[in-house]
Amino acid sequence: MLYMPKDGHMWDTSIVYHENKYYLFSMFRYHGGKDLHVWCAVSEDGVHFQDVGAVITDTKPVWKMFVHRFGDTFVMNNGSFSGKPGHENDTLRFHTSKDLIHWDFCGEDMDSHPDPRWYREEQRWDHMYTVDYEGKYYGFVVATPKPETDSFGCGMMVSVDGLKWEALPPVKIDWGDETPVNFEVGGCEKLGDKYYLIGGLPRVAGNEGYSIIALEADSPLGTFRPLKDGMIIYGTSHGNRYHGVSWLASFARGEKDELLLTNYVTAQKIEELCFIGLHQNVWFLPIKKPFVDTSGKFRLGYWKKNDLLKGTDITPCDLRETFLLSSKSDSYALFSRASSEKMLTQIPDCGVFIEGTAVVRSDGRIPYERFGFAFKGDGDIRTVTVQGGNPKYTHAQIEDWKADTDSREIIDVVEPYTAGKTNFIPEIPFTFKLLCHADIFELYIDDVFVQTYHTPDHVKYVSLYLENAEAQITSLQIYEMMLEGICL
Repeated sequence: MLYMPKDGHMWDTSIVYHENKYYLFSMFRYHGGKDLHVWCAVSEDGVHFQDVGAVITDTKPVWKMFVHRFGDTFVMNNGSFSGKPGHENDTLRFHTSKDLIHWDFCGEDMDSHPDPRWYREEQRWDHMYTVDYEGKYYGFVVATPKPETDSFGCGMMVSVDGLKWEALPPVKIDWGDETPVNFEVGGCEKLGDKYYLIGGLPRVAGNEGYSIIALEADSPLGTFRPLKDGMIIYGTSHGNRYHGVSWLASFARGEKDELLLTNYVTAQKIEELCFIGLHQNVWFLPIKKPFVDTSGKFRLGYWKKNDLLKGTDITPCDLRETFLLSSKSDSYALFSRASSEKMLTQIPDCGVFIEGTAVVRSDGRIPYERFGFAFKGDGDIRTVTVQGGNPKYTHAQIEDWKADTDSREIIDVVEPYTAGKTNFIPEIPFTFKLLCHADIFELYIDDVFVQTYHTPDHVKYVSLYLENAEAQITSLQIYEMMLEGICL
C-alpha cells in the first residue's frame, strides 16, 4: 500500500528509527535472482520511503532480520542456512554498522545455531528480537524446542555485549486453554506495566489464514500467557494464504521511544515467484500504534503521522455538508443494503484516503445494522463492514457480492475475541478512516484498526455502504493519497 522496491521483491519488513529517520529493512531478491540480500529504504516521516538499495549481499540465503543498538554500534541478526543436509534455516548471522547503511560481516565463527540441549538442531534458528533488561540483552529466537522440554513458542538467548550470545531454555509460556504452538517472533516490548511478546503463524485459534498472536507477562523472562480477551491481534480467518494476506508483524521504537508496529501484505498477482512460492507483489503497510484501551484490551491504533498521506482534497462540494444515507432504498427479502451512489468515488492511481464521522441507527427492519465501504472493480462488489452493538458479540466482515443479485460470500471475519475493532454503538457518533491504494485497503473505526485486506482486482470505485441501517454522515473528507513518486 505504501512502499515496495522499484526493482525486485522484499519480504519480512522491520523498522529502525535513528537520527530523525526511519530505516526499513527486509529480505530481498532481484527480479529473477536469489534471496541473498538485505534491502533498505529510508523515510523522514515513517510514511514516504525512498530506496537506498541492497546494503548487504551474502553468499548464503538471507532470511528475516532484526537490528538492535548496543552503545554506538548497530547489530543486525538474520536467519540463514548452515547447508547441512536435511536442515532448515538453522543459522543466525551477524553484521555490525555505525550508520545503518554500511555493514560489516562478523564472520562465520560468530554464527549461532540451535543448542541441542533444548532445541532441534535441524530445524529453525531464525531471526532474533532483542530486549534490554536488568543490565543484559535477551534475544527471542524463532526456534523449535525439543519435545522433551515440554515447551512451545520460541527460543531465548542472553548476551552482555550484544554480539556474543549464550543459549537459554525456551521462553516460559503458560498456554492455559489455548493450544500450544511454535511461532515466528515479531518482538517483545513493554507497554504500560506489561511485556507483550508477539509472533505469527498460520492456522491458529480458529483462524485458517496467517495471524499475529500476543502473549503478556510481567517480565520479559516470563511467564508469558495468552491475552485474556483472546491472543489474536489480527489475521485472516479463511485459508486463502496466498492473496491479500498480511504477514509477520514487528515491533519497533520510533521518535521519543514511541512503540510502533509494522507489517506488510501480499497483493496483485505477478508472473514470477517472489518468496515462499508466491506469485505476488509485496507492499509495506501503514505503521500502527499499539495501545491498551480503558478496558485493558490490547489494540492497534491509527498512527497520527499517517495523516501525511493526505494529498489533494477531492471531496465533492455536495458532500461537504451533512448528508443522510439509508439502506431502505435497496430492500431484499431478509435484509436491506445500499451503497451511496451519491458518494461513489473513483479511486485514483495514487490511492484514496477517506475520513469522516457517522451516526448509524436501524432502518426499522431488523436490529442487525452494519456500516462500512463497498469496492467495485471490473465485476463483483466487495464490502467491509463493522456491526452495531456490544463489542462482545459483534463481528467485522469482508464479503463478496455477485453483481445484480443478493448472493454473497463471506471471505474474512474479524472476531470479537481479537484485538480488531468490530463494532460501533447505534445512535452514538463514531469516526472512520479508509486508506486504499494498489488494490489494498485498511479500515479504522474510532482510530482503532479493523482489518487490512485486498479489494477486487483493478478496483475503480469506493462508496459508503450500509445494511439494515440509516446513517448521518458529517465532516466527510476525501483525499488523493500522497505517496513517494506517485502523487507528490
